[in-house]
Amino acid sequence: MTARTLSLCLLGLALATGPAGAQQPQTPPFEDLVFLSCSDAQAMPPEQRVAVALALADRAAKHYGIALPDNQAEGRELGLLVRGGCTMFPQALLFGVIAQAVRLEAERLKAAR
Repeated sequence: MTARTLSLCLLGLALATGPAGAQQPQTPPFEDLVFLSCSDAQAMPPEQRVAVALALADRAAKHYGIALPDNQAEGRELGLLVRGGCTMFPQALLFGVIAQAVRLEAERLKAAR
């Protein structure tokens, strides 16, 4: 078993386990998520992929000093940016793609003020 397959299995196990009554899936620590590629994320079940993407987006938003929008239209736009980046560069680090999308969103929000 390769190290990548093993890490994906451990990540899936970490995401699948958690408190039985929890609303959101538990995500592993940031240090484990930062090295996921877009193709690694694509291999995850959709709810785990969304939980990981939201955790990474929250971390990037804190870095850029913004609050992520709660409405669906702006969230959908951010998701389209991430999907486009991962489609173009499937071996890119997911956090890098998400951070760039959040940065663009931050610039757009500052320009709208």
